[in-house]
Amino acid sequence: MDSQERLELKALVQEAMAPVEKRLDGIEIRLDSIETRLADLPTRAEVQTIVDDAYDKQAASALREFGAIQRQLASLESRVGKLENLTSRRLDNADAALIDQKMVSYDLRTAHTILRERIAELEARVATLEATRNG
Repeated sequence: MDSQERLELKALVQEAMAPVEKRLDGIEIRLDSIETRLADLPTRAEVQTIVDDAYDKQAASALREFGAIQRQLASLESRVGKLENLTSRRLDNADAALIDQKMVSYDLRTAHTILRERIAELEARVATLEATRNG
Protein backbone atom coordinates (compact mmCIF):
# COMPACT_ATOMS: atom_id res chain seq x y z
CA MET A 1 0.00 0.00 0.00
CA ASP A 2 1.44 3.25 -0.98
CA SER A 3 1.14 6.52 0.81
CA GLN A 4 -1.54 7.79 -1.52
CA GLU A 5 -3.79 4.83 -0.72
CA ARG A 6 -3.09 5.27 2.92
CA LEU A 7 -4.11 8.92 2.78
CA GLU A 8 -7.29 8.02 0.91
CA LEU A 9 -8.04 5.24 3.39
CA LYS A 10 -7.37 7.60 6.27
CA ALA A 11 -9.66 10.21 4.70
CA LEU A 12 -12.40 7.59 4.21
CA VAL A 13 -12.06 6.38 7.81
CA GLN A 14 -12.13 9.97 9.09
CA GLU A 15 -15.16 10.70 6.93
CA ALA A 16 -16.91 7.59 8.25
CA MET A 17 -15.90 8.38 11.81
CA ALA A 18 -16.97 12.05 11.67
CA PRO A 19 -20.66 11.39 12.48
CA VAL A 20 -19.64 8.95 15.21
CA GLU A 21 -17.23 11.46 16.70
CA LYS A 22 -19.90 14.15 16.45
CA ARG A 23 -22.34 11.89 18.33
CA LEU A 24 -19.64 11.05 20.88
CA ASP A 25 -18.98 14.78 21.40
CA GLY A 26 -22.73 15.35 21.92
CA ILE A 27 -22.88 12.45 24.37
CA GLU A 28 -19.81 13.78 26.15
CA ILE A 29 -21.41 17.24 26.46
CA ARG A 30 -24.61 15.70 27.86
CA LEU A 31 -22.61 13.55 30.29
CA ASP A 32 -20.71 16.64 31.45
CA SER A 33 -24.04 18.41 31.97
CA ILE A 34 -25.41 15.45 33.92
CA GLU A 35 -22.21 15.22 35.93
CA THR A 36 -22.45 18.93 36.78
CA ARG A 37 -26.07 18.53 37.87
CA LEU A 38 -25.20 15.45 39.92
CA ALA A 39 -22.38 17.33 41.59
CA ASP A 40 -24.95 19.94 42.73
CA LEU A 41 -27.17 17.26 44.27
CA PRO A 42 -26.64 16.37 47.91
CA THR A 43 -25.00 13.09 48.80
CA ARG A 44 -26.91 10.22 50.35
CA ALA A 45 -25.54 11.17 53.77
CA GLU A 46 -26.61 14.80 53.25
CA VAL A 47 -30.09 13.69 52.19
CA GLN A 48 -30.31 11.43 55.25
CA THR A 49 -29.25 14.36 57.47
CA ILE A 50 -31.90 16.58 55.87
CA VAL A 51 -34.57 13.90 56.37
CA ASP A 52 -33.46 13.30 59.98
CA ASP A 53 -33.58 17.04 60.69
CA ALA A 54 -37.06 17.26 59.20
CA TYR A 55 -38.26 14.33 61.33
CA ASP A 56 -36.65 15.86 64.43
CA LYS A 57 -38.38 19.19 63.80
CA GLN A 58 -41.68 17.42 63.19
CA ALA A 59 -41.28 15.37 66.37
CA ALA A 60 -40.42 18.48 68.41
CA SER A 61 -43.47 20.26 66.98
CA ALA A 62 -45.70 17.27 67.77
CA LEU A 63 -44.32 17.11 71.32
CA ARG A 64 -45.07 20.82 71.82
CA GLU A 65 -48.61 20.31 70.53
CA PHE A 66 -49.14 17.28 72.76
CA GLY A 67 -47.76 19.24 75.72
CA ALA A 68 -50.21 22.05 75.02
CA ILE A 69 -53.07 19.56 74.72
CA GLN A 70 -51.99 17.89 77.97
CA ARG A 71 -51.94 21.27 79.77
CA GLN A 72 -55.40 22.07 78.40
CA LEU A 73 -56.71 18.69 79.55
CA ALA A 74 -55.22 19.21 83.02
CA SER A 75 -56.88 22.63 83.20
CA LEU A 76 -60.17 21.14 82.02
CA GLU A 77 -59.93 18.31 84.58
CA SER A 78 -59.29 20.89 87.30
CA ARG A 79 -62.35 22.90 86.25
CA VAL A 80 -64.47 19.75 86.07
CA GLY A 81 -63.28 18.82 89.58
CA LYS A 82 -64.24 22.26 90.89
CA LEU A 83 -67.66 22.00 89.22
CA GLU A 84 -68.16 18.54 90.71
CA ASN A 85 -67.33 19.87 94.19
CA LEU A 86 -69.63 22.86 93.73
CA THR A 87 -72.44 20.64 92.42
CA SER A 88 -71.93 18.19 95.28
CA ARG A 89 -72.15 20.99 97.85
CA ARG A 90 -75.25 22.40 96.18
CA LEU A 91 -76.87 18.96 96.16
CA ASP A 92 -75.97 18.49 99.82
CA ASN A 93 -77.48 21.90 100.61
CA ALA A 94 -80.58 21.06 98.58
CA ASP A 95 -80.91 17.72 100.40
CA ALA A 96 -80.58 19.46 103.76
CA ALA A 97 -83.16 22.09 102.72
CA LEU A 98 -85.50 19.36 101.52
CA ILE A 99 -85.15 17.50 104.81
CA ASP A 100 -85.82 20.75 106.70
CA GLN A 101 -88.82 21.42 104.47
CA LYS A 102 -90.17 17.93 105.13
CA MET A 103 -89.71 18.46 108.87
CA VAL A 104 -91.49 21.83 108.70
CA SER A 105 -94.22 20.31 106.57
CA TYR A 106 -94.62 17.45 109.05
CA ASP A 107 -94.66 19.91 111.97
CA LEU A 108 -97.28 22.03 110.19
CA ARG A 109 -99.45 18.98 109.48
CA THR A 110 -99.13 17.87 113.08
CA ALA A 111 -99.97 21.37 114.33
CA HIS A 112 -102.91 21.54 111.92
CA THR A 113 -104.25 18.18 113.14
CA ILE A 114 -103.86 19.25 116.77
CA LEU A 115 -105.62 22.56 116.05
CA ARG A 116 -108.49 20.76 114.30
CA GLU A 117 -108.88 18.44 117.26
CA ARG A 118 -108.79 21.42 119.66
CA ILE A 119 -111.36 23.28 117.54
CA ALA A 120 -113.58 20.20 117.51
CA GLU A 121 -113.24 19.94 121.31
CA LEU A 122 -114.00 23.64 121.74
CA GLU A 123 -116.99 23.44 119.40
CA ALA A 124 -118.27 20.47 121.40
CA ARG A 125 -117.86 22.42 124.66
CA VAL A 126 -119.58 25.45 123.12
CA ALA A 127 -122.44 23.23 121.97
CA THR A 128 -122.67 21.69 125.47
CA LEU A 129 -122.65 25.14 127.08
CA GLU A 130 -125.31 26.43 124.71
CA ALA A 131 -127.42 23.37 125.31
CA THR A 132 -127.07 23.82 129.04
CA ARG A 133 -127.91 27.48 128.88
CA ASN A 134 -130.89 26.98 126.60
CA GLY A 135 -131.84 24.16 128.45
